[in-house]
Amino acid sequence: MSTAERLEWDDLRGKLAADCALGLALCGWLTAWFLLNAPAAGLAPVLTAMGLIVLGLWLWAQTTLRPQRSAILLTAISFAAVAVAWYSLRRPELVYLFAIPILLAALLLRTWSTLVVGAGVWLLVYGPLAPQVAVPISASAFLLLLSSFQVMVMRGVRSHLTQAQAYQTHVVSLVEQTRRQQEEVNRLNKSLSLAYSLLHRRTQELAVARQEAENALRLKEQFAVYVSHELRTPLNVMLGFLEILQRYPEVYGDVHWTPILRRDIAEIQRSARHLLDLVNDLLDLARIDAVKMPIHRESCRLEDVLGEAVELVQRLLVQKPVQLQLTVDGPLPTLYIDRTRIRQVALNLLANAGRFTQAGTIHVHAARQNDEVVVAVRDTGIGIAPDALPGLFQDYAQGAITGAAGEGKGLGLAIAKRFVQMHGGRIWAESQPGHGSTFYFVLPVDTVQVVPVTRHSALDTLAPSHTPHLVVVDAEPAAATYLRRQLDGCKVSHASDLERARLLVREQHPDALLLNVPPDHSPVAQAAPVPILAEGVPVIQCTLPVGGWLLEDDCFDSWLVKPVSGSRLLQVMDHYCPSGGCVLLADDDRSFVQMVQRMLQAAPRPYMLHWAYTVAEGMDAIAAHPPDLLLVDIALAGSNGRVLAQWLRQDPATASIPVLAISSFAPGAEGDPARSCSFGLTRGQGFSEGEVLDLVAQTLRLVRPRYTPWTREPVRPAVPGVTAAWAAPPTPPMPGPIRGR
Repeated sequence: MSTAERLEWDDLRGKLAADCALGLALCGWLTAWFLLNAPAAGLAPVLTAMGLIVLGLWLWAQTTLRPQRSAILLTAISFAAVAVAWYSLRRPELVYLFAIPILLAALLLRTWSTLVVGAGVWLLVYGPLAPQVAVPISASAFLLLLSSFQVMVMRGVRSHLTQAQAYQTHVVSLVEQTRRQQEEVNRLNKSLSLAYSLLHRRTQELAVARQEAENALRLKEQFAVYVSHELRTPLNVMLGFLEILQRYPEVYGDVHWTPILRRDIAEIQRSARHLLDLVNDLLDLARIDAVKMPIHRESCRLEDVLGEAVELVQRLLVQKPVQLQLTVDGPLPTLYIDRTRIRQVALNLLANAGRFTQAGTIHVHAARQNDEVVVAVRDTGIGIAPDALPGLFQDYAQGAITGAAGEGKGLGLAIAKRFVQMHGGRIWAESQPGHGSTFYFVLPVDTVQVVPVTRHSALDTLAPSHTPHLVVVDAEPAAATYLRRQLDGCKVSHASDLERARLLVREQHPDALLLNVPPDHSPVAQAAPVPILAEGVPVIQCTLPVGGWLLEDDCFDSWLVKPVSGSRLLQVMDHYCPSGGCVLLADDDRSFVQMVQRMLQAAPRPYMLHWAYTVAEGMDAIAAHPPDLLLVDIALAGSNGRVLAQWLRQDPATASIPVLAISSFAPGAEGDPARSCSFGLTRGQGFSEGEVLDLVAQTLRLVRPRYTPWTREPVRPAVPGVTAAWAAPPTPPMPGPIRGR
């Protein structure tokens, strides 16, 4: 028996001894009460009963201090009392009272104690000193059976108590383990609550950051739009006058137009158009959801592009003792590149070299190396520190080069790097302080269109040898021009209506037709189903951020975007006034008014031009003499060009006068960009199962969901044993019906 079991057993026997001692005291009290109420009771029995009470209480008190000794005393006293009665009274029935010490020994003492008490009883009853009393055989058998039964019972009790102790120990172990697990659960719950709080805070921070990024993107878009507007206005005047100088020099009277003057005018016009292309790129970047600037590739000779850049920069270096040289090793292969972008790369590198070279040479060298064309721009300027080279091509890295006479904006090299990477090339620099710098850029020699951007191009799945052909169906050519700039390596044709598109399908066999339709919320879109062509050509229906549907029909008949060429202006005016007439121009830009005046002087039809610089002046001019055609600037001083157009439409006498809007913005560009809510694709011959699966897979790859973050705080998750509980998030409202084909 283990120590713990022995202690448990001793504790149990101590409790039994206490109960027996109380029982002895209770028997003494009952005996005393009976004797005191009996008439013939003597003093000795009463004192004996009182002694039993005192003895029982004393033994009960001893059980709390010495339970083992109390059990022995209780057993011994009971044995002695029965023995005294047996010797004193010598009655045979008293032998049954020996069962009391036998039971007490079995309950309060160990197993061998029962045998000792039984042996003592046998000696008192049958021993040599036993009184001469005839003891019944049944009494002896009873005591023998009682002793044996008590030994067997107590062994079973001890076994069961041992098993109960084992169970208790196991239960205590489980309770302790449960307690530790509960503590671990509480600790995990605290950690989970902390992690949840951090996650919730991070989610809120991400939502705020996303909102700030969207606001910054919107501000960037607005900035690009308005900057392009401010740049288009002077460019419009420059290109307009340059066109008049080239096409209609007779407007300026008897002027001697020498070849050198004409060449200089052509050079100015080419530079102005190059600047216009950059402004268009700026506007395109602001109006499209794309991750790359569009490039328009064409087959061209790189030496011609470098020659144009060198010729432009040479005129900027006439005031410096700097010699500009161009060397080309052998004939270079024809490259499939964006001429404007690569020329801009060369111009940026040459301008950078000229800015930091006060005297010496700038040498441009181009040569083919394996499957690449390497262009090096070497100068003898101040050089670049070695620690500044790694961040040289980052945005606003102007601080990397110091000590120059002129300071730039720090964007030229970053833009050059982006343009080169868009062609699948590389760019780097080598320099030593005080010994000049050399900038290299490499372009691949192949016809495969490599555009390393963060997401796949929409034309990646087409064969490299196949140039996709797309026919854009729209009343205005602006949508086709827009897609030519945005879709790299794709041939885009324009069809003014569906009949013209069917003709192009039969003649040129394009890969697809695209219908530029208004957004789904427009009533026009709901009444314009996608046509099905019998030829089986895929027909795409979507909304582009350009097109005639953006025109404000209640105010304007047409829309001209600055810069407006003379040919385009005369074409539109001839359409609305085929026989000439009175034209009113409402524009606060006096230079533009003067340019239109020069254009109309060279027009083949007689036009009489009147002008107004404010809305009030325009209203007065219309009231005094209604014109045959009104040209109005949207940003007209005094209010807005729309105010003048709406005022004109409200009067029945002038409501039929054609109104042409002139603006640096395209129609719809001043507000939020138009977003197509649906994208439809149909084909007269249907789609096979494999094509449908490919379309679904490509849609999942290209189109990402845009979930709106919940404003309500979600319920914390629960852990068993804690008070938190799972709760489902509120069900979002179901969207309206989705229209599509």
